[in-house]
Amino acid sequence: MNEKLQILKMLEEGKINAKEASELLEAIEPTKLEKDAISISDEYKKKYLKIRVYDNKENKSSVSVNLPISLVKPGVKLAMKFNPELSHTGLSENNFKDILSAINSEIEGEIINITTDNGKQNVKVYIE
Repeated sequence: MNEKLQILKMLEEGKINAKEASELLEAIEPTKLEKDAISISDEYKKKYLKIRVYDNKENKSSVSVNLPISLVKPGVKLAMKFNPELSHTGLSENNFKDILSAINSEIEGEIINITTDNGKQNVKVYIE
């Protein structure tokens, strides 16, 4: 069953209300950036978006996430829709747009490097 039908079925069953259904339907629609994007190569789809949060005081990684490129676009789109600033991560909506742009351009290497929490943590996002 496709995503739109699943959302409508959840609405019909009373699992979500009309406003939530509308937000979900909007979230699964392609963004302008995605509509304008050139499809990425099969070789690039094999790469991973890697997110590392380093604890600068202890000089070690406290969070390590590896996401297949093929899953990043839908995940980023949903994250931007439901929590555009994602302040707890230190990443803004523009950072997520930068990530999507890097993927669409098949860029490799470091994309984002942010120091957060008064210099206590460093967030690095890169593609390998």
